[in-house]
Amino acid sequence: MTDIPDYGEDSRSPIIGGNMQKALTDAADKHEALEAEIAELELLLETSKTALKELSTNTIPQIMDGMMGEFRLDDGRVLEIGEKVRASIAGEKAGPAVEWLDDNGHSDIVKRQFIIQFNRNDEAWAKKFEADLRKRKKPLNVVRKHTVHPQTLEAFVREQLGEGVALPIDTFGIYRQKTSKVTHPQAAKTRKGKSKPDF
Repeated sequence: MTDIPDYGEDSRSPIIGGNMQKALTDAADKHEALEAEIAELELLLETSKTALKELSTNTIPQIMDGMMGEFRLDDGRVLEIGEKVRASIAGEKAGPAVEWLDDNGHSDIVKRQFIIQFNRNDEAWAKKFEADLRKRKKPLNVVRKHTVHPQTLEAFVREQLGEGVALPIDTFGIYRQKTSKVTHPQAAKTRKGKSKPDF
């Protein structure tokens, strides 16, 4: 095993010469180039996602002017306009939303969490607490939270609206979002199990 020299905090890094210097310089150049490339690609990806969302949820639905369903294009592709029900109880809406769910018999979808904070040197006490929550003898910094998983919430809202239940729109942050999707004929056949090409 090779010992790594300790140059101290204030000492200068050792000077490397010869072929190793060139190899390390080339590697450092590639390192920085790849970092820059990744940053550029991540920015491009985020920009493309934003542009696609704008096109799918605003531009195309506006062109269709309220129409819904599937529309076949001249080249055979299918443009589908649909609608998704969105909901959110983030922030100040959480309290009233959880209260409504409890009062209307839907408390089963609410997760009640206790967030307990231990200091770094309290590992032994943390283990003791896990073993006996109700017999704690030391004051604890406890945060109680009521949460509903976003997908669970949206599924619940869709189900209730489908059954004609009048949910409080503002409390659950309910809104209907138009969406669009483009499907190629061959892709549609593949999804249906008809992957055999047309000859």
